[in-house]
Amino acid sequence: MSGCNREPAPVERTEPWRAPGVASAPSTDPKKTLEYTLAPRQHIGFSLKTPTTTITGVFPIVRGTLELDPVNLKNSEANLRIDLGAVRITAGDEDENRSYSVTAQNWLNLGASIPEASRDARRWANLLLEGVQETDASAAHEARVDRRRLERWRQSVVTPRPDASADAAPSASTEVFDKPDGSQVSLPPAEIRVTRVRALSSLELNQRRVTQLYSVSVEFHYPVAATPGFPPDRIIVANAGSLKIALDQYQITPRNASGTLVASDLKLLGAEVARTALVEFALEFVPAPREAP
Repeated sequence: MSGCNREPAPVERTEPWRAPGVASAPSTDPKKTLEYTLAPRQHIGFSLKTPTTTITGVFPIVRGTLELDPVNLKNSEANLRIDLGAVRITAGDEDENRSYSVTAQNWLNLGASIPEASRDARRWANLLLEGVQETDASAAHEARVDRRRLERWRQSVVTPRPDASADAAPSASTEVFDKPDGSQVSLPPAEIRVTRVRALSSLELNQRRVTQLYSVSVEFHYPVAATPGFPPDRIIVANAGSLKIALDQYQITPRNASGTLVASDLKLLGAEVARTALVEFALEFVPAPREAP
């Protein structure tokens, strides 16, 4: 950017604003970053708690990418996409869950009677890492060794499968294990290193975008002892403490299937439906597939 064409300094963002139609992601240097993608069957859970009511739910469809700079974590980038239309309420019996899930879709402005084009434009929430503000370790191999997590991880896998297919993701071993949730992992890691990160991230939801700090825990799983620049073969990013999303920041309010505000249900907010959602996740990233030559 030339000196005579400088853009004005950005205004500090303290409130929600309408998201622009097109947003460009910062560029990455392929020589310095390692590409990871979200593993299958990942999900994000949430709860809304009042003194008398607890609503729990899950977003079962999540996509994401991570560009990791292993020797300078602050140069890393990440992006998540969450399918809001797939929201499921998990508290109650099966009939209640189905009914409450439909209500949740309505509140998210994704009701069945909304025109398809409008619904599709709001269907996916996007979480973009704007920058790492603080981290306990500047590089992945410098993060704290966590032997307790390593032991828990080893105990979470069962039934070794030595007949793993030849096209499985590269790792230190081709031996594969089935986990209780049905997913498959390679041989448990030789070393797990963990750091806490304060990440400035923007969440776009219901055509509103809010930027705030999120505290997360990042696990780097290594097939051998970590060394400078050596790529982890698995990365797990989880919430560290309560991660709160205020509903009013994204205009999540009582609506019907057509997206119209149901004024009579506003009394539910703060009484039967919390005004703030507590979000929980432990998302697993694996090396992105290599492109065929």
